[in-house]
Amino acid sequence: MDRREERRLVACLFIDVVGSTQHTLRLGPERLKGALGAAFNQLRVLIENEGGTVEKYIGDEIYALFGAPIAHEDDPARAIRAADAARRWVGGQPAGVATFDVRIGVETGDAMSHLAATKGSHQQMRFRAVVTVASRLYHQA
Repeated sequence: MDRREERRLVACLFIDVVGSTQHTLRLGPERLKGALGAAFNQLRVLIENEGGTVEKYIGDEIYALFGAPIAHEDDPARAIRAADAARRWVGGQPAGVATFDVRIGVETGDAMSHLAATKGSHQQMRFRAVVTVASRLYHQA
């Protein structure tokens, strides 16, 4: 094991912003980009308010971590609160260009965390089963 890595309990949160394909057809890519960017910013704030870190944006998905780079004893609960906030965000979107739904997956488990990674590096952990399970859960949602 690399001395710059440690095994940690993390919670992985995937949020799939649903509706972007149909909005692209209606709005065009430029207007959709703006609407999706605004949605991502709002969801990122909800994640960060619970102490999570957005690891990556993958198309119309958000992959966030709780427990890396900073660990809290209640990271799984923080991930669930962020997921619930994202679910509530759906109903609170202002009427506008586009509104979105979300599919969410959350899983907690062990992963290898890179200790030298910074909050903005987006390369904080090695993939383990916890990430795969969280991804599969939101795909089934």
